[in-house]
Amino acid sequence: MTYIHTPVARLFLALLLWLAPAVVFAAAPANITGITATEQSGQIFVTWTAPTNANTLTSYRVYVSRQSILQNNGAYDDVEVTSANSTDYTFTKLPTGNQFYVSVIAANAEGEESTFSEEAFVVLSSLPMVSSGIFVGPVGTTPTQLQLLSAASVSATGVLLTFNAPIVVPREKATEAFRISDASGAQLTLTRLVIDGPTVTIHTFPQTKDHRYRVSIFPVIQGKDSTGAQTLMLDTLTSTGDFTTLASLIGTWKPPKPTKPTKPSHSGDLSETGMGMVAIMMVAGATAGYVRERQKNAKC
Repeated sequence: MTYIHTPVARLFLALLLWLAPAVVFAAAPANITGITATEQSGQIFVTWTAPTNANTLTSYRVYVSRQSILQNNGAYDDVEVTSANSTDYTFTKLPTGNQFYVSVIAANAEGEESTFSEEAFVVLSSLPMVSSGIFVGPVGTTPTQLQLLSAASVSATGVLLTFNAPIVVPREKATEAFRISDASGAQLTLTRLVIDGPTVTIHTFPQTKDHRYRVSIFPVIQGKDSTGAQTLMLDTLTSTGDFTTLASLIGTWKPPKPTKPTKPSHSGDLSETGMGMVAIMMVAGATAGYVRERQKNAKC
């Protein structure tokens, strides 16, 4: 065995031994705390507190999910990488939905990362901006759940929904299947449903042009697979879709006239049909009285 005895060699060896622990046992980034998430015009603004060893970091990773990240083993929908010099990030493009969880981890040059330790929860109270008037959701090749693929305003009183499979809505539950509302929560009155395989046309009261709406779908609806044998339950993560009523779809139009009831109302209200019946009875009564009066005079 050869030993190195020169002063320079001994100094170099001592330096290596002094640096080795720092290299081998370099501390992993500390966990991120102080995470906040707030809504800003349909976007999510995220902030966090820099860890104590922030000078060793190279980046942060900001995660967003429609379900809890901490309770689902770190599962997420999207992640963005930011500079280590910044402690905030804005998500401008979000998965479909209005409730989100956000978490942040740190990374250093050695590729070491902190772990998920905190998450923030935010509910969007207003609808995000959309320019096309169409919401597009995920597309699956072999559906195992019923998913909403798109929602679009097709006329002043029509909204077209497209699903990944043919849908079934029990007649007695039709009024509970869909809801359309705007950012203020005001609901758009629905008048009729037309189901054609995987598409649903919802007829509504007149929509406001250039107005943003959200359609919500409820689990009373179900889907069918290609064979029609398997029932597909609604995927609650794709149970909402946002759309805008474009001005080009509105044009000039007049609100539709109310449909006349086929039977007279028995609620005490006088519908158009009810008024007609009253008028006929009044004329008939007057005519019968006139005939009786003529018969009475003839006998005299």
